Amino acid sequence: FTIVLLILLSMLTEMLLAVAPGTKRSCDDEPCNNNENDFPVTYRAYIKRSYEMLLGDWDLDSQGFNNPRVYPIFVMFTFIVTTIMLNMMIAIASDSYVDAKEKGPKLFRILRLNYCVEVTLI
Repeated sequence: FTIVLLILLSMLTEMLLAVAPGTKRSCDDEPCNNNENDFPVTYRAYIKRSYEMLLGDWDLDSQGFNNPRVYPIFVMFTFIVTTIMLNMMIAIASDSYVDAKEKGPKLFRILRLNYCVEVTLI
């Protein structure tokens, strides 16, 4: 799952680089707007921004995650939590599928008998 998450992150980053305005911004021809909502310029900043968009857009400055020492720990934590949650989701779905496979033939016979009784009564 971590590999899939990394591939998805790199694909999203490449799409943002291809589509987002201002990837090669030059302030010579037009005035530069240093707005917070502007897209980042470097590839590393795009990876960081797309990761935040992929797993939720947090206010990193107020939580202290914008520190270069803390951000890798934050990324590792979110990767691990995402992987664990995906594994839990698959385990729950697999368990439900096994239960449905076991209960399916009994339910089919009961409903078939009910249908036969309905047809004979009509």
